[in-house]
Amino acid sequence: MSKFPLVSVALATYNGEEFLRDQIESIYAQTYKNIEVIVCDDSSTDSTTKILDEYVASHGLKYYLNKNNIGFMRNFEKTISLCSGDYVALSDQDDVWLPNKISVLVDNIGDNDLVCSNAILIDKKGDVLKGRWRTGDICFNSRDTFEFLLYRNFVTGCTSMIKKNLIKEAFPIPNNEKYHDWWLAIFAAQRNGIVYLKQPLISYRQHERQDTGAGRVSKISMFISVFNKYFGKNEENVKFSQMQKNRIMGLLKKVSKAGNVKMMNEALIYFDDMGSNKRIHLRALWISIKKYRLLYKVI
Repeated sequence: MSKFPLVSVALATYNGEEFLRDQIESIYAQTYKNIEVIVCDDSSTDSTTKILDEYVASHGLKYYLNKNNIGFMRNFEKTISLCSGDYVALSDQDDVWLPNKISVLVDNIGDNDLVCSNAILIDKKGDVLKGRWRTGDICFNSRDTFEFLLYRNFVTGCTSMIKKNLIKEAFPIPNNEKYHDWWLAIFAAQRNGIVYLKQPLISYRQHERQDTGAGRVSKISMFISVFNKYFGKNEENVKFSQMQKNRIMGLLKKVSKAGNVKMMNEALIYFDDMGSNKRIHLRALWISIKKYRLLYKVI
């Protein structure tokens, strides 16, 4: 492989006119220059495509229009599939990348399938909310990374870069999957692994119109959430449990390694109990106690 392999930037857009220029400018300002920018627009009704046309003319950006709105997960899947680089860096439409982001990711991915980083949290105006989103360490061995991702996610798509060959195994993403980055992370974890960098490499914008955000919570609210999870039914737990069961069932069709299958079957028991009508989720509680150090690792 070349010393400076081609990095494709997969940028999915939808009505992103407010912040899109800031994001694209930060991509083209990267210190790493061997890049291509591939965009799929999900039937925007604002001036997003006009902005994209400007960068087609000035920088050679390539973009494709969806005839119908297919949603952010499918739009990302399509965008990633159209990339030709050795690596694919995922980009939202409303963040700002630090100038050395791609260079640092390329330098640190090594033999792994995915590398991701910490982030600076900014508000709608670009003012800093938090200098480091995550303050703890994420130090897993490969087995623990895969198992952790069956229950919780620490890989944020807009900070991530993957090797192109990961796509062949992970795609197509199942119809009931909601998050492309979580799905890619699980596949990377059970293949050649994930690298997490404590260094922030993007300014991750928090605003009311984004599909997902940083989800900042206090320790008290986290304790209440954990208590409610095991000692009472609530609609949020039911929905999340069903989503996780769907994801794991999709994984079982693609992942055959015996140890991983065993972990997935135990996770299915956990989420089946969590999504039930029981007042106390004893089976899920017992599994969480066994895996306390893993499931409640501070990240």
